[in-house]
Amino acid sequence: MFKPSAIFIDLDHTSLDARVNNKSVFSEKNRKAIIEINKEIPVVISTGRGLTSATKEIIDSVNLNSYVLWNGAKVVVDNEEVFLKEITQEIALEIFDEIAKFKSVMVLNSDFKNQSYFAWKSLRFVLKLLRFDSLKKYDEFDRESTIFKFIVFDLRKEKLFKIRKHLEEKFGNFVTITESGNKNNILEISAKGVSKASGNKIFCEHKNIDVTRAIHLGDAMNDASCVGVLGKTIAFANASDAFKKVADEVLPYTYENAGLARFLEQFKK
Repeated sequence: MFKPSAIFIDLDHTSLDARVNNKSVFSEKNRKAIIEINKEIPVVISTGRGLTSATKEIIDSVNLNSYVLWNGAKVVVDNEEVFLKEITQEIALEIFDEIAKFKSVMVLNSDFKNQSYFAWKSLRFVLKLLRFDSLKKYDEFDRESTIFKFIVFDLRKEKLFKIRKHLEEKFGNFVTITESGNKNNILEISAKGVSKASGNKIFCEHKNIDVTRAIHLGDAMNDASCVGVLGKTIAFANASDAFKKVADEVLPYTYENAGLARFLEQFKK
């Protein structure tokens, strides 16, 4: 494989292969590999997550100062925010109200702890098992909020398909909608033109790096935007079937047990 100009890595189900205090973290092998490779080739986290305290700890654990968050809505290069794009407030409020009609779970700005919304608190116990630990009712939503990203979750995949179709017909000119999750059972909504590919490209432009020689590693369809933009988009074996079908390369092993370190080994001097 060619030596990449930059290596963009997703977090969940791609590089976070260990658990500490019930939190996803890098295994020591992955952590050391990222730090070592970053000395020669820029390694950049490119994730759907926002900058929560947990995500900041993950970034700091590998001494990285550049990252792409919220699927490209926020880009930080050398500790400087160079790009930030929210969903227009009027459109965001309309989207919130439309999703509420379907009575599905919404998570705003990837903040599961503070901004998870649903219609019935009676289902709180079930949803806590699915990571929605601080569920709020729809009417608790602060309508002055700035929204960079929606996550929409529903146990019924056919219902998610219906929601996506409805939102694309109504708001397709204003937002980007993509699937996520290992089984494509999550919708993610960002401002129009915002994607991991656009965020990765912004980083490359600021660092004067050839984006066509950069690579991106991921596991879900929110990584698929990088296909055809970066030099190579790579899926781990555990990735969703839909993403594996479009990725440039599918690795023969999963992200577990330091799969990322195994992949990065080829770039060590």
